[in-house]
Amino acid sequence: MIFLKENEQNLFLIALITLLLVSVSLIFLVAGLKGGENFTELYFEGGSVLGTVSSGSEHSLVFEISNQEGRPVLYSFTVLLDNSVVSRGSAKISSGSTEQFSEPVIFSSAGTKLLKVRIDSPKLIEISQWVSVE
Repeated sequence: MIFLKENEQNLFLIALITLLLVSVSLIFLVAGLKGGENFTELYFEGGSVLGTVSSGSEHSLVFEISNQEGRPVLYSFTVLLDNSVVSRGSAKISSGSTEQFSEPVIFSSAGTKLLKVRIDSPKLIEISQWVSVE
């Protein structure tokens, strides 16, 4: 900088500081994108929406849990019929994997029933469907 005039030195310093700020911003941007978004999916498998069933009959409720959290996760889940516990379970699912579960449900009385699957941990997620019992 000895060979530069004063106004050239100022421009050089401004350019250097700007380059440094852009480089640091780019590093933070790339580091932030690397992790991506972490989430869990819970859904009924294909034709597992029961619709109308017969009273006293047993049906398999099929659902899937997809782990997109970026790490293995131990999931605890509960199946409920009209807010009464039908079954509970848990499974450790590795990152990027999906596991399918089949839980038996017996519909003992007629009417419209609310069937739910709830992940209790590590975070609360719930899906539900209405079932008509004849």
